[in-house]
Amino acid sequence: MIGFVRGIVHAYGADYVLIDTGAVGYRINFYHPEALSKGKEMIIYTYQNVREDELSLYGFLSLEEYDLFTKLISVKGLGPKIASNILSRASVDAIITAVENGDPEGERVVKNDIADFKTLETGKEAQLTLTDALVTFVYKNDAYLRDATGAIRLASTGLDLKVGDVLNGYIYGRYGINDEVPELQPISGSTNADGYTITAQQSVEPREVKVAELSSADYADLVILREVQITTVDNLPGAYVVDGDHQLRVYNTFGLKNPIPTPYFEKTFNLTGILTAAKVS
Repeated sequence: MIGFVRGIVHAYGADYVLIDTGAVGYRINFYHPEALSKGKEMIIYTYQNVREDELSLYGFLSLEEYDLFTKLISVKGLGPKIASNILSRASVDAIITAVENGDPEGERVVKNDIADFKTLETGKEAQLTLTDALVTFVYKNDAYLRDATGAIRLASTGLDLKVGDVLNGYIYGRYGINDEVPELQPISGSTNADGYTITAQQSVEPREVKVAELSSADYADLVILREVQITTVDNLPGAYVVDGDHQLRVYNTFGLKNPIPTPYFEKTFNLTGILTAAKVS
């Protein structure tokens, strides 16, 4: 195992460094670009990650940081890349508290993504692993989050999140359902920003859907319905998008007047909003 590499910084980026040791150049996953400059001589302590399809090095500025990294990856669901992202932004003390005090018996439930988190029983506490999770919408104290597997509402967590934030790391919370919408609900003293980093800002695009194809798996996601007509339904309040036998209520955050003006029935619209239980808001 390679314990450290001593050499000259040949090149580097936001998440890597190339170290020239003279005869050999090492590419190391490294998340402290602020500590680098081209031509600088450095000692970088390393962790060698060996998998069937990969042999890679992760680098650290100190042995303390290395030791903390090994503790992080001992937590089920936290791989080397996520652990390195956490180390690049969160304080050592905060991470030690989360790892050592947050799971004293090694029984913490870890969910690898949003879809996995939503398999929990209501009221069950768990750690949600965040991998390029995008904040799609923020409303009052709630934030809506989407990853490659699904979407969820972060309900009244008090976290300072903005639309377009990309999160990597983890967050603690309790699984719940409110008005059929899946939520991560806060746990006092545990649901905080210590475990994740905001690694980027990106534009938010709604996911295109069709009314007839919607299911509860789509709840909490930012969606767009293209070229739909708005109408009313007998004996039901409000406005609706109707697709055959399927109905989707459109809530008044779109500024629709009540009753709906007749000219609206003759036009088609592109509606973008958060999908909740049988409605788009």
